[in-house]
Amino acid sequence: MARSIDQPFRYTEAVRNRLLESAVMPDLPALAQRMYLTARTLQRRLRAEGVSFSQVLREARRERAEQLLSESRASMEQIATTLGFGDAVAFSHAFKSWTGQSPLRWRRKATAHAAAP
Repeated sequence: MARSIDQPFRYTEAVRNRLLESAVMPDLPALAQRMYLTARTLQRRLRAEGVSFSQVLREARRERAEQLLSESRASMEQIATTLGFGDAVAFSHAFKSWTGQSPLRWRRKATAHAAAP
């Protein structure tokens, strides 16, 4: 969505969009470099907007995880890699902390709901 000229630039929005658009979600130093900033400067600018990189990353990971689980047949390992987790177990633990359910259970519910008339 295009930003209106009247709206100020928000680093939170820019970071979120770049995370969601990346084939593999980058870590803070890699993302900062893509934005032509140092990691420290990006952290300060996010903090000035009242958020941390880890908060934006967590929200983007959850959104992307739900999208991948409901719209693709990617394995848990592939999803974990795409989201920047070291392995499927780490992804599964994080997903359960976000939703209260395992990724497989969430996927089953999402696909059953989508298939319902």
